[in-house]
Amino acid sequence: LGGNPTNEADIGNIPTFEKASISGTNFFEYVHARRTTPGHGLSYYLELTPDLVAGNWTNSGYVALPATGTIDTDFESVTNRIDTTGKTNEFIRLVIEEV
Repeated sequence: LGGNPTNEADIGNIPTFEKASISGTNFFEYVHARRTTPGHGLSYYLELTPDLVAGNWTNSGYVALPATGTIDTDFESVTNRIDTTGKTNEFIRLVIEEV
């Protein structure tokens, strides 16, 4: 996410989240960096689960909005909206895979 693994001071772009609401619908917005450099060979998606013990992660239950801005020449900001209506727990993990 833009950090340097050989330099502990360079942590890159840390994902953020915040609670929001539109027209009575409650949700979290999870925002992360996505590499834009041509030929980077990476895919990005979220996985969600209501129970960390069971460990049943699914790639559903959220909407990835269009890119919301440029962070720098190599990264853009992506917002994911996760509906929280009727939920008491929801755990999120960002998956980055080489394709």
